[in-house]
Amino acid sequence: GELVEIISRLEKGGYITTVHVTERRGDATETARIHGGEYDVIVCCGGDGTLSETVNGMIVGGHKTKIGYIPSGTTNDFANGIGLSSDVIKAADDIVYGKPKAFDIGRFIEREFMYIASFGHFAYILSGIKELAEIKPYHMSVYDAEGILHEGDYIFGAACNATSVGGIIKLDKNLVDLSDGVFEVMLVRCPKTPVQISLMAKALLNGNYDNEFLDFFHTKRLDVRCDETLPWSLDGEEADGGNDTQIEVLHEAANIILPPDSGAVMI
Repeated sequence: GELVEIISRLEKGGYITTVHVTERRGDATETARIHGGEYDVIVCCGGDGTLSETVNGMIVGGHKTKIGYIPSGTTNDFANGIGLSSDVIKAADDIVYGKPKAFDIGRFIEREFMYIASFGHFAYILSGIKELAEIKPYHMSVYDAEGILHEGDYIFGAACNATSVGGIIKLDKNLVDLSDGVFEVMLVRCPKTPVQISLMAKALLNGNYDNEFLDFFHTKRLDVRCDETLPWSLDGEEADGGNDTQIEVLHEAANIILPPDSGAVMI
């Protein structure tokens, strides 16, 4: 029912619409890679993972085609962050009447991501770890684009292009520009005492980034080195990063259509 209505809205807006139903993971990437250059707009309907796949295919295929996103998945953090409607019919109308904006995309080794590449287990940092023994730190060296070294025992790290990390930590909207060519990078050091654990959780939840547990900086490239394999996650999906991982910003690599009422002030 909704699909018919979405198509109807796009057709009323002057588009002749072709539909491809994705069958499995990776299908959206392949479809966008092969056919992304044949259309005026590529619309993906699903969650952030579907958008991520679509953008991957567009970049691999070398297509600059406008992307419309109708958020209808279980995770729509990115969609919410850029102000897309959660009503799929309104989202379809917004694609017809909206304007494209060029967004930065992250590249993780050979794979792209939309808004966050992270390692470690974020949720349990904030759920209040009672025992220091439960914490698994990773000793690592992280070099930024200027060659500055950040070294330490970290329990969590993220390169973000978003206004929230894991839906919990809210980054200051004035600090975050999704098209400025840099990531916000956050590395959380391993607390040494039970008191430090609660201080760390409190600082993170209060948005206080100037504290002893946090290395917070902006950069367009990261080189992450660790003696062991880190449990990476890209836009919420597991990823294999090995021991030496390069992450970089692809500046304004994806053109995503925003609602007409979002104005020029983008978060």
